[in-house]
Amino acid sequence: MGLKMFELCIFDLDNTLIHTDDLKEIRENLANNEDEDTLDDLLEALNEDDERIIYSQELIQEVIYRFPNILLAIFTRSPRSYTEAVLAWAYPEIEWDILICYEDVKPTKPSGKGIHDAMDKLGIDNLNQVIMIGDADIDIKAAYNAGCFAVLDQSGWPYRYAPEHWNALNLIPDAIINNPEKLL
Repeated sequence: MGLKMFELCIFDLDNTLIHTDDLKEIRENLANNEDEDTLDDLLEALNEDDERIIYSQELIQEVIYRFPNILLAIFTRSPRSYTEAVLAWAYPEIEWDILICYEDVKPTKPSGKGIHDAMDKLGIDNLNQVIMIGDADIDIKAAYNAGCFAVLDQSGWPYRYAPEHWNALNLIPDAIINNPEKLL
């Protein structure tokens, strides 16, 4: 497939780009707010895990280098304050073209509305030039509901698969990768 044919590459955030299962409570506490103490707790928790990052900043920079015309987006069900803090921590040198977060779209995933909203805001008309990368069934369903390509990334999967992993495989995504570098 190769990214060269795509204009827009949309990533899920949680457990696709970064391991975040342990951040669920903090993430939920940041819904519709930007509480400084909670954001401080988030940064402290992020720093506690040396193995947290799945997609390195260098890999995202390599995508930008190899495909200079591709736009990069995040489509997540996580709150904006949480998303912005996590991205600033993990990817301080990356400028994302658009973030579609929990507060930005109703309904959220598995609806494809967030993908269509990103396309509209970035001036992209052709769904055949949009790719969604995610780790769970909800991401694959969002891509299919929008009508774009779906890549299931197993890089962040736990040793024991959960139902959302098995269900994602059953959806028959357009591609399955098990290492972030395979995206290139």
